[in-house]
Amino acid sequence: MELEYLNAQLNSLNAQVVQLESNVSILNAENNQQSKVIENETAALRSAYYVIGSSKELKDAKIIDREGGLLGLGKTSKLRSDFDNTMFTHIDYTQSTTIGVNSKMKIITSHPSDSYSLIREGKDKDIVTNISISNPEKFWSASKYLVVIKN
Repeated sequence: MELEYLNAQLNSLNAQVVQLESNVSILNAENNQQSKVIENETAALRSAYYVIGSSKELKDAKIIDREGGLLGLGKTSKLRSDFDNTMFTHIDYTQSTTIGVNSKMKIITSHPSDSYSLIREGKDKDIVTNISISNPEKFWSASKYLVVIKN
């Protein structure tokens, strides 16, 4: 009788072990799913976009508008509110801290000036070879888009 009782307890404990193993598998699957969601959201948070082109190219692509001025003089370029970002290059701003330009240029979008520097090499000091971002969090805090007009 005692042997039957112990066998019943053993069977009950085996059933509990199977249930616990099943619970662990379910929790592992949920954990993996949540990890993927966190990775995707982190990637989205770290996403930034840049485009480099001539004023005409960017205007034709409906990325910038030229506003202000009088009789065509003194107009300034600014990012359109309804621009199409398909021409932009996507980056993870924690991984990409240098953007190659190799031209005379002007940054149209707003970025804190103490978060980047313009690297000039060679004889012509008007030519910017790279934009070096020293503080990515600060640089991309004002806008996740960088628009550079090449002159």
